[in-house]
Amino acid sequence: HKHSVKVRPVPEPIDPSMFIRRAPSSVIRPTKRQKPTRDGEVLVGLGDIHFPFEDQRALSLAHLAIRELCPDTVVCLGDNQDMAMFSRFERRQEWMGSTQVGLDREYAMWAQIIADTKEGRHLLRVKGNHDDRMERELRATNGELLGLRRAAAQTELGVLTLAYLLRLDELGVDVLDGYPNAEYWVNDTFKIMHGRATSPT
Repeated sequence: HKHSVKVRPVPEPIDPSMFIRRAPSSVIRPTKRQKPTRDGEVLVGLGDIHFPFEDQRALSLAHLAIRELCPDTVVCLGDNQDMAMFSRFERRQEWMGSTQVGLDREYAMWAQIIADTKEGRHLLRVKGNHDDRMERELRATNGELLGLRRAAAQTELGVLTLAYLLRLDELGVDVLDGYPNAEYWVNDTFKIMHGRATSPT
């Protein structure tokens, strides 16, 4: 009789903290300003935030503008998330964990925007090419993962979709999918989209 001399390696135990964690605390202070009476509508657009590598000073100024203007519509124009660990160009060790940090920070941003605007406002999130990185990688490795939902879910989003991870349905944020072709027409002459062209320097 032949006996195998190979010994299977004993797998490392799974750290439960990988699956259970306490959400980071955040302070949301709603504005006390009243929405002004005006003839037209005000739209504020925020472009290419790239959480968690955002320009915090620029984001603070954006929140200040939203509090002052109390706009009817707030639109994020794409690339809210950087998704650096899903880049096809470069992945660095120091970026490990940045995906979760980015999700937490974007959720906090939307919560603050909601606190700073009044009822009746429209919140819209346009998907950009960076936002699409995680989905693109999942499709390349195992597209089955994108459709996974919790057991017995009826109309729930897939648990690995960006909209689900950001809780956008709970926040009341509409999503404009379909990069790079999706367009949102504000009026007959003005549309919003996440483009592909860059300006020469």
